[in-house]
Amino acid sequence: GVRKYSNAYFIQTADIDLGVAPWNQDEGWQPIHFGGQYNGNGYTISNLTINRSGNSNTGLFGYCSGEVLNLKNITITNANVNGSSYTGILAGYIHASNQEVITSCTVDGTVTSSMNRVGGIVGYFRDGSISKSSAQVTVNGDSYLGGAVGALYNASITECYSTATINGNFVGG
Repeated sequence: GVRKYSNAYFIQTADIDLGVAPWNQDEGWQPIHFGGQYNGNGYTISNLTINRSGNSNTGLFGYCSGEVLNLKNITITNANVNGSSYTGILAGYIHASNQEVITSCTVDGTVTSSMNRVGGIVGYFRDGSISKSSAQVTVNGDSYLGGAVGALYNASITECYSTATINGNFVGG
């Protein structure tokens, strides 16, 4: 089943390589449903592999919401994420309850979906803010695609950038 964490606080204490069995085989990484705080602490998560083309809410974190939700200082390199709607490298879907959620995060890799709301950092972001983050990605999908975020609702992005190749309809940087 899906791993779920709420009201949790994690701090990364070393680099993590997900390019080893079982994390890089078959469907790869199982996205985490998350509602807490994760501090990457300047360490790297490399070789994230997800092959779940039939699954929505796909990314390192699949679906994120909660009273206190904060993802900061996370670096993800060489990611290859394949999902359905709401797909991104860091997170598929974030409902943030009007708080700053993503700060100082960096992703690079490829995100692929045959559906919509697909982004380099986040597929769909609602009611919060992203700051000081970046994406160096290739994004492939149907519609509502972005280098940083596929689709936003009542959310803001400040001091962020993406270097992206985007293939699909209704696209943005």
